[in-house]
Amino acid sequence: MLAAPLADPRWRTAIRRFFIAYAARRGAILATGEVLEGYLLHPGGVSADGETGTRRSMFAPDGVFGLPPNPVWWTWLSNDYLALAGPRRLLGARRPVLEYLPTHRTRRYPQGAFYAATDAPAHHRGLRRRDDPFPAALRSTAVPVPHQIDEIRPARIRPLFPR
Repeated sequence: MLAAPLADPRWRTAIRRFFIAYAARRGAILATGEVLEGYLLHPGGVSADGETGTRRSMFAPDGVFGLPPNPVWWTWLSNDYLALAGPRRLLGARRPVLEYLPTHRTRRYPQGAFYAATDAPAHHRGLRRRDDPFPAALRSTAVPVPHQIDEIRPARIRPLFPR
């Protein structure tokens, strides 16, 4: 979708409601809303070139790869994801993923939680790492592959499908 309509708070609210309802009803483990750049608009639709921002799916054969490599604008996490134990801390017990989410940017639902890094749409370059509430152990890693979409290495801590 084009980012321009999202400058209007009414459109943003409508799209956010759709995003949350869709993720919750589908039983999504993880859903993300990300701003990508460089798509080419023309009368026949949209196309991409070597400058277009692209992302590989976070779906893995055994679960999800983890959170995207870079912070994204919107993140939906299922209750199962939220209950995962985060990385070990120097002192104390491991905290569940839910406890990493800032309460002022997170909204809880019966099926999970929605986290918005900012109010307005933001590309990952605008979402500085120091604003990222998630530890590196929860993020997957992008491995650049020339002339292709990056390969994804799984996060150390991520949801897996039951066997």
